[in-house]
Amino acid sequence: MFLMIIGVIFALLGICIVLRGKIPFVSSYNGVKEGKEVLHCRIEGGALMLVGIIMISTYILNLDSAMMVISMLVTCILAFTLEIGFKVIK
Repeated sequence: MFLMIIGVIFALLGICIVLRGKIPFVSSYNGVKEGKEVLHCRIEGGALMLVGIIMISTYILNLDSAMMVISMLVTCILAFTLEIGFKVIK
């Protein structure tokens, strides 16, 4: 049950980050090119939302914890690849 609650929180936080275009409690974006902060936030917010959905689906579909961890790693690698592909990182 705890995993589902954390998943819902992550998914809602990811949606808020995507809509606002700003990560809460972050004042400066070190390592992000000037003018690409919103794209960075949307990529990271989408990844966070996807991790939340994976956590919720793990609880609902009774998947193994190894499958959940592998899915989260793939999500992080995909987000990192997108940031490099869109040249967000300096």
